[in-house]
Amino acid sequence: MMNWKLYVVFLLAVLQYTIVQGQEDIKLGFVDDESIIQIMLIRHGEPDLKKDGWVGRRGAEEYFRDYDSVNIIIPEFLPIHLKPGEVKCVYTSTLPRSSHTAMVLFGEGFDYCPMYMFREFERRVFNFISLRLPLKLWTTISRGLWIIGINQRDIESFRKAKKRAREGAEFLDERAMEDEKVILVAHGFLNRYLKKYLVDMGYELKVDGGSGYLSSSILVKKK
Repeated sequence: MMNWKLYVVFLLAVLQYTIVQGQEDIKLGFVDDESIIQIMLIRHGEPDLKKDGWVGRRGAEEYFRDYDSVNIIIPEFLPIHLKPGEVKCVYTSTLPRSSHTAMVLFGEGFDYCPMYMFREFERRVFNFISLRLPLKLWTTISRGLWIIGINQRDIESFRKAKKRAREGAEFLDERAMEDEKVILVAHGFLNRYLKKYLVDMGYELKVDGGSGYLSSSILVKKK
């Protein structure tokens, strides 16, 4: 007889597969409701570079540089629907993976506004002997040490990055108050804090798309 725990896991896996299969062709968009203002936050698509393997410190530094310079892999499915003229400008960060994602998603029919304010939180490889480690371990440890304040030499500190995110949330709120609908294509870590600060400012997180590539969230607030 199948263990009941294994049976539950099996049922959850089937349910998850069914949900994913049933929603793979659904596109996210704004709702038509003049009583609210809406902000959509999108994370960039998957960068077009190798993201695994064992590397030394120099290899990790090269990966960080490449990550900030490459475009994205063109996705098979574009998960966002934006009507012509629905927003005055598609805001992006100044990093290629963000601006390229916006162009891939929406094409030539929109104005694009890249802003340095919306770049990803900075990072640097932690200064350690050049052991060969999994690339993901280099990135995780480097980010973790930066967060606790011991890996921020020559780059923006975590405190300053959060302040910039709060200023970004205030900017998006101001634009939404005027334009009603605002869209930003940016980065996972930054978007996480933008959502937090927008909720603090009275927005409701109606759609939380998570933090994966091309994940999208919508926040709304009554006028």
